[in-house]
Amino acid sequence: MKPRKLLWLSLLIVASLVVPAFLQFYVVPPQVAMASPDTVTYYFNAYGAEVWEDSPASMTDGNLGTYASTNNAGEVQLNNANNCSGTGLGPISKVELRAYGYGDGGDFIYLRPVFTAGDGTNHQWTPGTSPPSWSPYYNITSDTNASASWNWSNVQELDVDVEYNGLSKPNPLYIAKVEIRVTYTPNVSPTVGTIAISPSSMTPQEQWTNITVPVTDNDTLADVNEVHVEVFYDSAGDDPSAPGTANVQTCAILTWNRTTGWSIAPSSTTWELNAAGCSNGTDSLTTDNWVFSFKVGKVATQSPGSDDWDIYAKATDSASQTGDNYLRDVEMNWYGEITVETSTVSWGIVSPGCSNETSPVVNITYICNGNYTEQIKTSQNWTSASGNVTLNTTGSPGAGEFSLKADDDDTLTDAVQVLSASYTTFDTGTQTTEAGNAENNNHLWLSLGSSGITYDTYSGTLYFSIAP
Repeated sequence: MKPRKLLWLSLLIVASLVVPAFLQFYVVPPQVAMASPDTVTYYFNAYGAEVWEDSPASMTDGNLGTYASTNNAGEVQLNNANNCSGTGLGPISKVELRAYGYGDGGDFIYLRPVFTAGDGTNHQWTPGTSPPSWSPYYNITSDTNASASWNWSNVQELDVDVEYNGLSKPNPLYIAKVEIRVTYTPNVSPTVGTIAISPSSMTPQEQWTNITVPVTDNDTLADVNEVHVEVFYDSAGDDPSAPGTANVQTCAILTWNRTTGWSIAPSSTTWELNAAGCSNGTDSLTTDNWVFSFKVGKVATQSPGSDDWDIYAKATDSASQTGDNYLRDVEMNWYGEITVETSTVSWGIVSPGCSNETSPVVNITYICNGNYTEQIKTSQNWTSASGNVTLNTTGSPGAGEFSLKADDDDTLTDAVQVLSASYTTFDTGTQTTEAGNAENNNHLWLSLGSSGITYDTYSGTLYFSIAP
């Protein structure tokens, strides 16, 4: 018994050694899901100047119970419109014609497609006697003058001649309808991947902002007709749908269109498209990036710490199928701009010891995307050829000193003391339009010490500022 047991164990060991020789591994390449071919049928619904003898409109009314008829050999009816809208459903592989009608068993017709480039081939059909029936489908995809590569506009533009050829028989031939059948591969809807933005927060006017939109279309990106991006303010922070309407403060719309190219709305504002920095996907690929490069408008609403700007991207293909995605919660940084239209403030002749001499109006325009403060400071020394005067910040200047107050109107009561070491706020404001908030009633009040000031012209610098 022991030798047999040892022999059995040795066989197991040998078997275990040869098993790896039979192991095989298969790497299956990724497959792109494609739709199966499908068909759609249209019919001719209008006719031109060439018509059949009786009831020509019955050949284009879509009704199989009403008939146009003729008994005139060689007579042609041109049906010059069909009910295809031209909207793409997918790549076209075949286009066919057929007719519905009846005759006396001997007469025949030619179905002759009429393309933009000219007439196609005569496709002959001899209808049977009543009851009426359909002809076979006649393949016109590669007919003379047909498009080398069919698109849906070619189908929409297709006309047909229906030519009767009689055999001198007494009975007319009747046709109720002529149809077009298109075989196509249905479009697969595009998809939009994870949207990215660089830099990660937006600052009006500071630098170019780039939004990257990855688009996938298994029909290849040549099927993508438009990529649409909305950069919009989410005031409630509840992730709403994109508004669809451009606004300088709350929404910019950037678009790439296969026909019209790149655009930005609102136009003629400080929102600016950087065409040189934009790029679209490569047609031969199934996945690639669209990059939208732009400069944020001056009054795009600030969202300090709340990250309340969202980005929406939508891709549309030739069949008007869409795919979309959102990037939520992007921060918009504060932006402020100030323009001081008054270049010089002069008090004219004043006397030592004067108190709160009022200046002329100082005109200032503020542009801001949020709340802001209006601020002022001055140089510590105002100079002249005979000496200087020094700023006193208490409002009670002594010998050789001056004091200054400021306000946004002509009322001294709430004016503030002007400093030199730091800015003093003399008014506040809220988000402006792109035209800005014009403050045209700002005033300054000058006081001088009663001594130590030589008669001369003194000059100093006033600094106006906008700040959060």
